[in-house]
Amino acid sequence: MSPFVFLLVPVVIIVVASLFLWVRGRQPTNMHSGIQGFEQEMRALSPDAQTRKPRRFESDGTSGPTRPGPGA
Repeated sequence: MSPFVFLLVPVVIIVVASLFLWVRGRQPTNMHSGIQGFEQEMRALSPDAQTRKPRRFESDGTSGPTRPGPGA
């Protein structure tokens, strides 16, 4: 076996493995995947429905209990 073949075998293995990982890990480019990605970002940015507390309004139209000021 010549030294050229000795060096060529690892290079071929590395190129094939790199192409496999590149094809497997690339992002899909069709329109449906773009819409799904946008929906995932919108869900990540929106607040959770369970953590939101409803606002309470008093009978006079003001919202919630008021805190006394520093002089009160």
